[in-house]
Amino acid sequence: MRAQLGRRDVDRSLSRARRLWYELCRPVAATGLGLAFSVRRWWRGPVPAAGPLLVVANHQSYLDPPLVGLAVHNRPLRYVAREGLFRSRALGPLIRSLNAAPVAEGGRADVRSMRAVLEALQSGGAVLLFPEGTRTPDGSVQPFRKGVGLLLKRARCPVLPVGIAGAYEAWPRSSRLPRLGGPVHVVAGRTLQPDSLLARGAEAALEQLREVVVELHAEAKQRRALQCSVV
Repeated sequence: MRAQLGRRDVDRSLSRARRLWYELCRPVAATGLGLAFSVRRWWRGPVPAAGPLLVVANHQSYLDPPLVGLAVHNRPLRYVAREGLFRSRALGPLIRSLNAAPVAEGGRADVRSMRAVLEALQSGGAVLLFPEGTRTPDGSVQPFRKGVGLLLKRARCPVLPVGIAGAYEAWPRSSRLPRLGGPVHVVAGRTLQPDSLLARGAEAALEQLREVVVELHAEAKQRRALQCSVV
């Protein structure tokens, strides 16, 4: 299955009601995160406002999806989430309402979720992926899963890399509840075009993409440390 992503339309798969709901949730998320943490967002370049876009970020905590959603400030963002979260009474309905697609637990190959991502991109949507597959155990950027390289090859669409720092300290996977008040920084990089990214093949593209995310994560850490030093 190969997505044909030549058109630069808005996400045609989202209904008007879903778009409105997403836009209503955005200021609520911004206010909630702003009250709970000291959130800073940075951009190295413009975020494409329309057309297929794969957004790739390091995965630090449960806070990451809304944080990246605020960084992608000019369009609705589609998500993928573990199947178990869809069964949650508290989170399941919210996740579904925010245009999420389920992904198999434990890093198993999941043709269904890949197809859902490709279809969303084919419809002109922006989709957020965490290529590590799970939250980091120690705050560092973990290896990217090889299946993401195949997705890059099949989608052949622009990729927006994002680095997050501080979300691990705010809510590590070892904690049931977040630690409020800490600084969290999100840095969105320049959009990578598919022809240059995939010039040396999918495996090299995945390696290059991880290097960019590691660099953005390092910048976010540096900005966070600077903020901590002056507080």
